[in-house]
Amino acid sequence: MTPIELVKELAKELREVTGELYFEDEDAKAVKMNVFEFSLPYQKYDDEEEPFPYIVVTLDSGSASQEMAENVADVTLYIGIRKADKMNDGKRHVLGVMQRITERFEKNNMLKCFRQIGKISWALDSEDAYPYYFGGMSMRFQIFKIEREESIYA
Repeated sequence: MTPIELVKELAKELREVTGELYFEDEDAKAVKMNVFEFSLPYQKYDDEEEPFPYIVVTLDSGSASQEMAENVADVTLYIGIRKADKMNDGKRHVLGVMQRITERFEKNNMLKCFRQIGKISWALDSEDAYPYYFGGMSMRFQIFKIEREESIYA
């Protein structure tokens, strides 16, 4: 398995984890979470539809070792939600998404051929950007690598 496959599988899993949640779009209509791989879609014009709500799955770094039978990849999830009401509680909704993701991997740290290892860290954006709210999570995954075959010619 490869880091690119990790991003693909994690994005698919996050669509499932957040599948029953609804948030508001720029027209205040209830919509499901958008999950993007590596970055938000490019917007050429300012009047294009905003991608909110969203999770972006990105790879930060990784390592591979021939001595160890594993590769690791550090993943960051960027979460953005739009919530325009008087309660000003959008951060509560960002935290709710992060809690669902955390619980998913606390219950079962396996994702196909990947294993979430170590701690899951999260942070909320401290800026007040009403009606937009942001948070981030970092996770580390073990990627089971293919064992090297011994050459019959060695």
